[in-house]
Amino acid sequence: MTTPALLLLLAVVQAATLQNPVDVWTTPSLENVFRNTTKPPRAAATIRLIAARGETESAQIVLRARASCLDSIRVEPSLLIGTRGRRLATGAVRVNWIGYVWLSRNSDHTPESELVRRAPDDFPDPLLDDETVTLCAGSSQPALVRVTIPRAAEPGVYHGTVSLRAGARLLRTVGLTVDVVPVSLPDLPSLRVTHWFSSRAIAQEHQVEEWSERHWRLLSAYAEDMRAHGQTMFETDLELIRVSRAPDGSYAFDYGRFDRWVQICFAAGLSDIELMHVGRRTEPWAWTNPFEPSPRPAVVTASGDTTQVPLEDFLKDLQRHLVERGWIDRAVIHVADEPIVENVDSWRALSRRVHAAAPRLQRIEAIQAPDFGRDLEIWVVELSFLERWYDSYRARQQAGNMELWCYTSWLPQGAYPNRLIDYPLLKTRLLPWMASRYGLSGWLHWGLNQWPRDVDPNKGLFAPGDDFIVYPGRDGPRSSLRWEAFRDGVEDHALFALWRRRDPRAALAALRAVIPSFTTYPRDPAVLLAARRQALLALARPPH
Repeated sequence: MTTPALLLLLAVVQAATLQNPVDVWTTPSLENVFRNTTKPPRAAATIRLIAARGETESAQIVLRARASCLDSIRVEPSLLIGTRGRRLATGAVRVNWIGYVWLSRNSDHTPESELVRRAPDDFPDPLLDDETVTLCAGSSQPALVRVTIPRAAEPGVYHGTVSLRAGARLLRTVGLTVDVVPVSLPDLPSLRVTHWFSSRAIAQEHQVEEWSERHWRLLSAYAEDMRAHGQTMFETDLELIRVSRAPDGSYAFDYGRFDRWVQICFAAGLSDIELMHVGRRTEPWAWTNPFEPSPRPAVVTASGDTTQVPLEDFLKDLQRHLVERGWIDRAVIHVADEPIVENVDSWRALSRRVHAAAPRLQRIEAIQAPDFGRDLEIWVVELSFLERWYDSYRARQQAGNMELWCYTSWLPQGAYPNRLIDYPLLKTRLLPWMASRYGLSGWLHWGLNQWPRDVDPNKGLFAPGDDFIVYPGRDGPRSSLRWEAFRDGVEDHALFALWRRRDPRAALAALRAVIPSFTTYPRDPAVLLAARRQALLALARPPH
């Protein structure tokens, strides 16, 4: 090539780069987009979603700078307008930049083939409050586009755009199309869900006084966010009940704080009170230790000293109060956390004491043992133990002797689904699918916001992201890719519950294609998304 021709080509390339300084493409919400992710050869340029009424669906827009840095990049979604001029509600489309967290280590019980990437590196997870970002050459920046379909929306195809600007300069306009099908999700999720959360951590991270009015407003915001992401049950610590002992030895129970907590959560749309553990392992603590009642303090009014409330007295009055408020049928109670084979007998003995004192309260527990007889109503089995003893659990469930749930924490890892930061997002979304596939009615995790120091996942107790799935925001929680993926999974569960009622054989076949077993599921998110689309289209057709 001659020198003038080469110079001309370079000038053309440079002009094109200045005119289009970023690569822009779209990708499904289940892709983990890293800073060094590059535009695929056949990347999509627009977003097309299919959704039921009452559902939230999402996708990502990715920007990658070609040459220089760009400041003040923002995203501006338009209204979604249907073919006959119908509009989805203002605010139906939300867009957030996706942030990154640095992981110095991976989940330590997981082979590399089951990780989304090997640490150390920046991993995408938090949704940012920031309206603008700066993007420099050689770096990619994703944004999550979420579309919430109102329950009153008319079915049909809606069109809109998402504009990307750097200051006043328009970088790109991305087309957004949403096909709203004539299917409505139920008001209450079909899967019962709880994530344990810490009210104290909310006060500490938001720097407010515990139980101040600002704290209560934050608690309300967190409750509303939990409900919006598919949660139905709410942790209710027994420490909310303040107890005093009179000179005659009688006990007085103050339920003011307890009642306000319950009313806030009910007002947010959460449905069930989850009373936390009355027992613990004996001291000095060991995993195999037997269980005993936890100390339950009471203030002696005459002296100000502290004494202990007998377990039976406490539970009898708690049941009385729940009956009086009309809440008894919406409450369950934990006995003591995670009994195992070596200490299950002591757990069952304590459970019988709980039942004798408060017989109208259903007992719920996260368990790692095969047999609890009639000493437990809601069996919440860790996923790997559920696989080990599934036939036995399932037989008891079908006999009507108990309700069967599952849970994960930092374990199980490896090929099992879980919601850890260094796992593919598919594994998080699959958790409710696992419940649907194996006939489970609920799912539990201990860590909504058990934030480690500095909200740094490297400082957590176990695997990165096990202890939290939301971040502290300005006036409430900030979501994460994992939190959004879990909510999508809960909505998928509702779709399949509707489909199974209409055509159980077809729905179960689709479920088994996505989850052949506890660990042998296709790792390609397209398989799950195709099954979800199949469910939507089947439900959209008139029944035979």
